[in-house]
Amino acid sequence: MGVDLLIVDPEVTEESPALRSLLLARSLLERQGIRFRFLTQRCGLRGENTWHRVPGGNLPSLLRIWSFLLYVHLWGWRYRASTVPTVVLANDGMCLWADLVIFHFFNPAWLRIERKVARRQWRDHASRLRSWQGWLQDVIQVRFGRWKFLNAVSDSILNEIRPWADGRPGTLEVLPNAAPSARFSPSSRLLLRNESRERFGYAPSESVFLFMSQGHHRRKGFWLAVEAVSIARKRGFSGARFHVVGGHPATLRSIEERLERDYPNWRQWLHLAGMVSDPEIHFALADALLFPSHFEAFSLVEIEAAAMGLPLLLTPHHGSEMILRDKVNGRLIPFDPEGIADVLVEVIEKGFPAVSPGLGRALSTQEFTARLQSQVRTLIAKP
Repeated sequence: MGVDLLIVDPEVTEESPALRSLLLARSLLERQGIRFRFLTQRCGLRGENTWHRVPGGNLPSLLRIWSFLLYVHLWGWRYRASTVPTVVLANDGMCLWADLVIFHFFNPAWLRIERKVARRQWRDHASRLRSWQGWLQDVIQVRFGRWKFLNAVSDSILNEIRPWADGRPGTLEVLPNAAPSARFSPSSRLLLRNESRERFGYAPSESVFLFMSQGHHRRKGFWLAVEAVSIARKRGFSGARFHVVGGHPATLRSIEERLERDYPNWRQWLHLAGMVSDPEIHFALADALLFPSHFEAFSLVEIEAAAMGLPLLLTPHHGSEMILRDKVNGRLIPFDPEGIADVLVEVIEKGFPAVSPGLGRALSTQEFTARLQSQVRTLIAKP
């Protein structure tokens, strides 16, 4: 007998970090009789016809999430299939009646860290308001949800969740993200490297540090990285370059305004590539990933960079323990621009180390599929 997997998420797209592993595993799961359906406000999957539209998709961000939660908890139960077994999967704190939950972020942990990160403008206060909303969703999901399996993508995130789940029935597990597709590989980096560096005007003697993020630049340590590269250049390492991928137009305009004010010569050494459809090109041109994030869960950018054999320069944020081996495939860097600059100068002087590609604790698509399938089958087998 087949099984329906009803995935509850307000926005379903191929670019969604929370859905990337599920979508990679979809074809394998469907061959095993596990059919995907989506309960969502927005679906950007091409040709997708197995989704149920939740009203409110055009509302402002905070109102949109609240309208989604209200609808899901008042009427969402009606979308459980009556003719086939249905397992409900929710990403993070989106559905109290979900059988299976995967946490890709945990707001109680982030809020503790966010207090230490300086806020400069009204957008940061709005972000903090969204974080408190997420805190409420996450805590209620863990403490009062009907989940049977609660997964986190990294050891450190699961350790944050454990105290909130103390005494709850159900199983807590680490379910790491699945590894990226074959296009993120050492061979593709080697093939694309010279062409991509020429395309962006990087000389062979220059050291290119890569930063990649769709958004949330402050949380991901963008300004720490900018200051660190600037300091390295002031110390005489004028060949240091900073290549930044991601950011929607409004975000990039805000970044450019601050760069013009604080770093008047930024165009000489920093490139804002914006959103791209070919991230492997940008991984290939880089000499290292510079990602001094304040908070992650298990970053897909770090997995993709490691898969291509890029050295990782990471702060000790949540999830870094799943991918970084200090002085083996990269370096642990401090939450301090001067300290980061020390590491940048060291790797420039000594040369970037040859790094064996690896995925750390990330799962292959087959491994992720098997783990998720086991949980789904266990839930169906329970009376």
